[in-house]
Order: sequence, then structure tokens, then C-alpha cells
Amino acid sequence: MRNKTGTAALLAAAVLAAPLVEAQDNPSSQSSEGQEVTGEDIDYLQQRIDEISALLNTVKPGKRRFLLTGYGFGGFENAEGDNSSFFAGFNPIFLWTPTDRILFEAEVELELEDSGTNTALEYAQLSYVLSDEVILGVGKFLNPANVFQERLHPAWINKLPDKPLAFSSKRIQASTQLGVQVHGAVPVGSTKMNYAVYVSNGPTLATDAPGSFGQLKFKDFEDGNNSKAVGGRIGVFLAPELEVGASLEETSNVTPDASAVADAEALIYSFDVNYTGSVPGGTLDGRAQWIFSDVDDVTFDPSGSVGFGPRKLDNSRDGGYVQVAYRPSDSQSPILSKLEGVARYDSVNLPAGAPEGGDESRVTFGVNFWSTASSVFKVAYQIDNQDGAPDSDAVMFEWALGF
Repeated sequence: MRNKTGTAALLAAAVLAAPLVEAQDNPSSQSSEGQEVTGEDIDYLQQRIDEISALLNTVKPGKRRFLLTGYGFGGFENAEGDNSSFFAGFNPIFLWTPTDRILFEAEVELELEDSGTNTALEYAQLSYVLSDEVILGVGKFLNPANVFQERLHPAWINKLPDKPLAFSSKRIQASTQLGVQVHGAVPVGSTKMNYAVYVSNGPTLATDAPGSFGQLKFKDFEDGNNSKAVGGRIGVFLAPELEVGASLEETSNVTPDASAVADAEALIYSFDVNYTGSVPGGTLDGRAQWIFSDVDDVTFDPSGSVGFGPRKLDNSRDGGYVQVAYRPSDSQSPILSKLEGVARYDSVNLPAGAPEGGDESRVTFGVNFWSTASSVFKVAYQIDNQDGAPDSDAVMFEWALGF
């Protein structure tokens, strides 16, 4: 279709250009009806040729600047107390830059879950480059305060088969935001600083479910009330390989409309450190982030009509992870240079009486084999410790490919 369109445009341009060339070579020439070719005729023909040339440029290969990329993965997990199981997923990522200043990006998540395929829109953001330092984005975007999700969540980038607790099963920080953001990077002396500021649909406090009351629900496709979340992150590079960051999110009211529970305010803040650089013999990658979530204390099911109250929590949570990975990439051995050792500590601390259980911490050790720059085979062993519940140590492996 593209070649046919281009050929048609060329033929049309040639046909239109013929009388123009004749008129320019012989100003006194006449049309087939005996009418003189005027300057207006020449201007009109030139305008038509310009329009067709512009159309032709849009159908040239590469001009639409559309890219399909993403990653796929498959693996196996065997955890104490659960059935062992294989898993697989495919996440296509769509990138489109119709102009130098407009960018559209989206990721679709396709994973096998229960007896079917779970399909989710991971993010979809339309951005406009206002300047070299300022980018405006709107839509569903990866939470800039959640550094793990924004930079490390793809299976072929994440160095272990699972995510830290604070960003997965016991999430205390949103993975994405639905709203508008301004972000970019600016020079600061001899270094630089990156920043992001956003306004989004705020999280909603679970108030009426006996198994989840007190938790923040971050699926904010529709806001539970008229209050919006305001947040952002600032990261400073102390050295080209070392970045430290801090983030803050505040929501003035997270209690859903029509709830019998009093209005509550939520404050979430975190600190992160990121290092990737060369060290003797290879490459060292270090990551750490710790999140603190503070929600106003309120009484849940105050009248007892739901059947589990009245209940009140000191509704503060914190959690995060510290991870170190080393790869002897300078080794002369073709096998050893492709191996990478990984160690991670992650934990979540919950308020006393939280319905989702007690505190949990884990230590995970892994070995990765990088067959190519974007293909990694991961094997890991996880030691789990849960307060008030059986431990769930696990053996995991995963093969992930980025493309």
C-alpha cells in the first residue's frame, strides 16, 4: 500500500508539473483551449505540487517513526505452602513520534492468570516536548516516585524473577499514575538534576472490606472522591554513576464518597539511591529505595454494620529494598563474563492489627546468565520470614528477552 501510494503521488506530481514546466519555459504558451497560462495558474500548480510532496514524505519508509518493541518471559516458581507453577507473559511496547516534539508510548501486559489470559494497559502516555528541560505528559504513566517500576520493572531489566514486596503483593506505593505530569532534567553546576511533578487521581482507602480495610487502593481509573493526588520526585547525580532521589505524594482525602468512615489524608514519601558503574574486574549495580506511607487514623466500620468493627489502626506502613549485583564483565572467560550475582533484601512493616497480616522480610540470592545484551536466564533462591504466618521460601527461575 505504501509503494502504491508513493507511486501515485509521483505520477500526480509529474502530471501537474508538466504544464508548469512548459509555462515556465515559454511564458507566452497557451492552454488547449487557447487561454494564456497566467501567474495565478503557476502559483496554483506549485501549491498542488507542494501538497503532494508533503503527502509523499509522510509515506516514505521511516517517516512515521513508529516502533514496536517490548519483552517476553517465562519461568517457574516453587514456594513453600503453594503449588509450584510455570508462568509466562508478553509485554509489547508501542512508541510513536509523529513529530520531533510529540511522543506517544504505551505498554500492554499479557500474562497467563488462573484459567485465562490477563490483559492490562500498563501505561499509555502522550507527551509534548516544551523545551530541552521540560516535557509535558498526560495519560496513564509510570509513577516517577516509584523508581523500581519506572526504570526496572521489565522482566529483562529486573535482575530477579520477582519484584520487592513494597511494589508487589504488599504494595504501599502506586505503580502508575493517571493524570498529568511535567518532567525533565536540568544542569546543576557540573552535574544534573532530573525532576517530575504530577497531579493524578488519588488512591482510595479501603473502608468496608474485612480483609483489606486500612489499605490504599492504587487502581485509580476513577477517582473515589473529588480530591486529587499531588506529588513528584527530584533526583540529583552526585557523580555520573551515582544518583540520589527523594519523592513525595500527598492526597488531602482518600476516603471514598458515601463512606461512613471519616475523611482521611494520606502522605507517601520515599528515598532512593541508584549506582551503576565500573569496578575492578567488571560492573557493579546497586539499588535501594525505602517508602513510608502515613494515613490518618480513623475508625473502620464505626457502627459495626459491616460486621468487623469498630476497628482502628495506627495506619502507618513502610517498606523497601536494597539490592546489589556484580558481573565480572572484564573476565577473559566467555562464560564467567556473562554471569552475574545478585543479592536483595526487601521487607514491609505493617501496623498492628492490619488485616493483610504481619511484617514480612525476605532475602533473595540469584545468579544470572546473559546470553546476549537483552537475553537473561535467572535462577534464584528466596528466604522468607513472615510474622504470624508460615514462612514461604521459594526456588525460582526465569528466562526473559527484551526486543
